[in-house]
Amino acid sequence: MAATINETASRGSPQGVPAAAAVAATTLTVLIQTLACVALSVLLTAAVMAVSYGVDDIPTMRVFSSDEPSWVEQLQTNLLNRDLDPRGFYNYGYLYHEVSYYWIRLLEHMGWPASVRFTALAMRSVSLGSYVALLYFVYRCALQLTEATEDIAVLAVVFTASIPELYHWAQMVHPDTLQTALIVLAAAVALSVHTAPGAILASAVAGLAFGVKYGGIFILPFCVLPYLLYLPCSPASTGGPRAKVGRGGLVAGLGALTSL
Repeated sequence: MAATINETASRGSPQGVPAAAAVAATTLTVLIQTLACVALSVLLTAAVMAVSYGVDDIPTMRVFSSDEPSWVEQLQTNLLNRDLDPRGFYNYGYLYHEVSYYWIRLLEHMGWPASVRFTALAMRSVSLGSYVALLYFVYRCALQLTEATEDIAVLAVVFTASIPELYHWAQMVHPDTLQTALIVLAAAVALSVHTAPGAILASAVAGLAFGVKYGGIFILPFCVLPYLLYLPCSPASTGGPRAKVGRGGLVAGLGALTSL
């Protein structure tokens, strides 16, 4: 009788708690990732569907935005003259127009007809593609900053994807998503390769962000922090005080710049 009681007690002992906790953690991870995939699928599907609306001609575009028709007309002039002359447009950099220009030229070689609608759709596709790239770069940065905690990285992606203003610009002719993607890419490079070449490469990407909109240059000081502070990038590394300063600096810099 005593042996039976002892056996029952051993079965109900806390030894099974770690196993139950592991199962619960795995279930929670699967649930978070499934919901995140559903949310991202809905957002991206809706964005793809919305990209084709309101771009039939310049007057229609003016109903929805004052910037879109101006930028489309500017690029139409570049395409007609086969140049990348900004013609006095120096409010922003011209990299967004340049990327759109070469993208349209490639599509034209593939047989797509040149028109105002086609130009607007191509420029919007650059915005949407930059939005998707931004989400991937956020995921990579989050993995580095949270030491490979994938759940937090996935939640960071969903949070970024659902920012209303960012989501709006992802469907419009506007350089903000391209600039933000390059800013986060600069941080991702600096975090993954915390060496002098890594800092130089991250700084070059920051220069590209500056070429889209001038505010992108302000990520530059944060590109050298991982190198100067020896920020550990190994998932197994816990890091010291200097690593925490590096993480804090990058998070603060990204938060400030992406809100511009």
